Amino acid sequence: MEITFNKPEIFRKVFSPSIFTWKDVDICLNSLPFYLNAEDPKFVNHIELINHESGKKFDPIIPCNNYDWPGLTHDVSFIFERIKLGDSFIIINLSRYNKDINDICRSLEDLTGTPADAHLYGGLYAYSKSFGIHRDYPQNIIVQFDGSCIWKVWEEGVLVVDDILYPGDVIYVPSLYYHQAIPIGKRLSISFPFGKPTNNKNPDRNWYTLQ
Repeated sequence: MEITFNKPEIFRKVFSPSIFTWKDVDICLNSLPFYLNAEDPKFVNHIELINHESGKKFDPIIPCNNYDWPGLTHDVSFIFERIKLGDSFIIINLSRYNKDINDICRSLEDLTGTPADAHLYGGLYAYSKSFGIHRDYPQNIIVQFDGSCIWKVWEEGVLVVDDILYPGDVIYVPSLYYHQAIPIGKRLSISFPFGKPTNNKNPDRNWYTLQ
């Protein structure tokens, strides 16, 4: 895959769908609420749900449970029930979830000199809504890991991409290009945003092991 970095592009069957599966989603959703305490300001945005009826985030707000340990955390059962009803989910800060995802981020960082992250998007049904038409400052490559999704990208008001991504496919969306993802059914994808200037150093991408 050789990105030109000057236009939206689609690449077919680049990654193995086995890199990230629904089993991984279960692991994330079962463990994620305990990664951060709700008193941390970043906690609220670590996982988000998009209401399948209104298309809005934080509708309703994910409730929290207050335990002796680890403290105030998201209600896991509520998250699962909302997803089963049709809400879409977004989980950010997954760039070190496994070695494959970490290595994708490493490659983007080596290529551009700017930090990358991994944002998970998923839903169980065609009516599980995604974002409407919007644009992002970072550049993005989006990998389809399960299901299929229509992608539309606009350049200066002209629709230049109107295609379907299937498992293993990738789309590159340049900075500030308006775009929209429209799920066709059950879908699982990861967005890798990169290219946003920062004064912070890039993450440690070494993959450590005790074996």
